[in-house]
Amino acid sequence: MIKKFFIILILFLFTAFFCVEISYAEEIKQTKKTAGAAATKNESVATPIKGSAVINLNSDQMEYFEDKDQIVATGNVKIRVEDQNTVLQADKVTYDREADLIIAESNVKLIKNKQVIHGDYTRIDLIRSSILIDHPNIDISQLKIEAKTAKIYPKKEGSSKNNTDVSQGAATINDQSLSFILSSSGSKFINNKDVIKNPASKESATRFKPTYNMHTKKILVTRNKDGDIITLLNSTVKVNRYKIAYIPSLTITKDSETGEMETNLPEIAQRPDFGWYYGYGRVFNLPNGATLKAVPLLTNNSGLGIGGLARLKTDTNKTLMLYSSKGNKFVAEGEQKLPFSETTKIQYGIDSYIDNGFMWKQKHKKIIEVVDNRKLFTTDTFDFDLRSSAAYIEADPHWGTGRYQIQGDFHNTVPLLKLGKHIDIGESSQFNVAVYGNGKTYGVLRAGPTVTLNLSPLNVWLAYYQGGIYGETPFAADRYYYGKSNVTFNSSYKLHRFVSVGYTGSLNLSKDNWDNKLVAENQIYCWFGPDDLKFRISYDTKREESRFDFNMVLGADRSKLDFDKMKIIEN
Repeated sequence: MIKKFFIILILFLFTAFFCVEISYAEEIKQTKKTAGAAATKNESVATPIKGSAVINLNSDQMEYFEDKDQIVATGNVKIRVEDQNTVLQADKVTYDREADLIIAESNVKLIKNKQVIHGDYTRIDLIRSSILIDHPNIDISQLKIEAKTAKIYPKKEGSSKNNTDVSQGAATINDQSLSFILSSSGSKFINNKDVIKNPASKESATRFKPTYNMHTKKILVTRNKDGDIITLLNSTVKVNRYKIAYIPSLTITKDSETGEMETNLPEIAQRPDFGWYYGYGRVFNLPNGATLKAVPLLTNNSGLGIGGLARLKTDTNKTLMLYSSKGNKFVAEGEQKLPFSETTKIQYGIDSYIDNGFMWKQKHKKIIEVVDNRKLFTTDTFDFDLRSSAAYIEADPHWGTGRYQIQGDFHNTVPLLKLGKHIDIGESSQFNVAVYGNGKTYGVLRAGPTVTLNLSPLNVWLAYYQGGIYGETPFAADRYYYGKSNVTFNSSYKLHRFVSVGYTGSLNLSKDNWDNKLVAENQIYCWFGPDDLKFRISYDTKREESRFDFNMVLGADRSKLDFDKMKIIEN
């Protein structure tokens, strides 16, 4: 009796299972018929399918392969994976129910968390919530990315945020308003950004068509609600076949002025009280993307000497040291960014000219200073910038004191008056108040109109200041040198497609500085090279300082930016 009961039970279960399979197959066949009918009418049908994730599938046609337990959809296929906030479009999609895989082929478009990626092939693993894309094309903020593969995976288990790993690709800057300049020595000499720019066309007007390539080991993209932060790590720059520069770390934002790079170029320059120096050395790559350039030098300062140069560059620190046996000269300068504030840094120098706001560069025997530069407030027409600092200064080895200083700069951001198409009138007001450890106080106030002339190929910025001076300073270097009546101007003139000249000057009309000189600043520049790659020679007659360096535009038409790896992090 029991035996018969088990036999009947087994037959019943087998019959029920067989009926369910027939019912499921009929449902798929009916889905295929419905989709086919819809395709005839140029409509699509959404078919909810349940596996480890709920997906909605639309297509012109669908087929079910029972032996493989796969659904193959073709023609205007669109799949939505509900719990992964993912939409997939392609010409053909295969859904493997047993493996819980979605495979898309031909004209693939993936939309995930508002990020759009195009590719040739995509595989979605529904169990692991990961996505693999072959030959992806991605637009990320200022960059357009083409790569070999991309993999998207959860930032952590159960998280709605994702990370993306991209391998072996190339990037171009697709934001035409962004002109990101790389410099071997900083941007302060670029008085007019038109001196170096992206050429209007890939085809040069001459037969000289130089190209440069930047290769970076890793691009890190951090996606925040306020915008994307793009950082290039361990990059090398080549002009044609020649490696000329190394960039340990470079962050690209719309507000960036100029990035810096370390070069393999010879060191040729002149510094006050140090003289000329010449040398060729090596750049050493340090951990965390830092670099150290070490150069043996031949020096000349009223006689030959030997010496050395060491320059350290990290994400947060830049330090230069020079030594010459002639006169036993040692010079050092640098700055250290502070981790708790983007606007604050420490700068230091030994027998070197250090920036002091609108008081220009000043030279002390020794100085270490904490400086904070920030925009205090802004309106539609004006900005007010505040520079506050605290320093310890030595005038000689036997005496030093502290200095607390505040500087303000109130200036227009849009023209107050336009005279025709080429002349803009503005205003600039500046003040400086310094209090010293020995009890002395020193103040400067100046204000006046500004004129900007944009008449290609000539560009000029000119200001006239009327000012006043109060008190005394214990340091000769801190004395205001530009006079109660002053004219300051910057200019550049494009002589030729490959040659531009520039001039920065300041005239003390009242001649009330300590040496009664009319010329307070006198700096001459000359740029050579095509629009997007400029070499510069400069000379500062007041400080007897000369430099040789170069600038390039990142992402110019004749340039190429490729990478080994890219990581996109969603925050």
